Amino acid sequence: MFSAIGLKRPNIVSEAIQFAIPRITHNQKIYRKYKNDLDVVLRALRKSDADEEEQIYEALKNKSWLPAKDPISRKIKLFKPEEIYYPNKELKTYLGKTKTAKYLDTNYLLNGKSYYRLKEQFQQIGLFSIPRRYFINDDEVIFEDNGNFNWNDDTDNLEGLKEFLSKKIDKKRSILLWNILLECRKEWGDINYSDAGFIQLLKKERWVFDKYNIKRKPNELTISELDEAYSSDLESGMTLQIALK
Repeated sequence: MFSAIGLKRPNIVSEAIQFAIPRITHNQKIYRKYKNDLDVVLRALRKSDADEEEQIYEALKNKSWLPAKDPISRKIKLFKPEEIYYPNKELKTYLGKTKTAKYLDTNYLLNGKSYYRLKEQFQQIGLFSIPRRYFINDDEVIFEDNGNFNWNDDTDNLEGLKEFLSKKIDKKRSILLWNILLECRKEWGDINYSDAGFIQLLKKERWVFDKYNIKRKPNELTISELDEAYSSDLESGMTLQIALK
């Protein structure tokens, strides 16, 4: 009956573009109905076709719209997707209290307790699930933003790595770092980063354990000499220093 008099059935994509996104991007902070509006945007992205998805991303472009705790002020603020991490235990352990690390606050998701089911969607949106690369230019820290960039300069760093290596490295922390680096390699693909600053840092520190539980520098052993707790698809005879390239 209602459609007969001209009322259209609710469309989640239209609702997101016409109402939810304008409210979120206009307020630029948490407001009373923010949680509902955020849920509308996320559902719209899941149900949109290619053209609709493009419209949604265009409306959100360069906007701060996802909640995270500011590590300095400790207050919940809205950030751009590329400025925050998708939260997981391993990444939080690695980054520790790094002053620049911010994580999606899942308390503002309607299905917050099962946020892990949305991992792929949040990665597509632009959240990071591995440490970000960065460089310093005139005292300004420039982080990667999921765009194309040649990260193979001696000034290029990996967020949290210097702080992580500055603390005592036991085998558990060593394996954690190893697994995170494997995830980075998988994410970055087949690129050359042998001259990057963070690779040079990894080469000169003692952080990997051999089969005799001795902590060594990467240039002191081959893949086959690593403790069996390290997973690897690299050739067993390859030196670890070469593998880091």
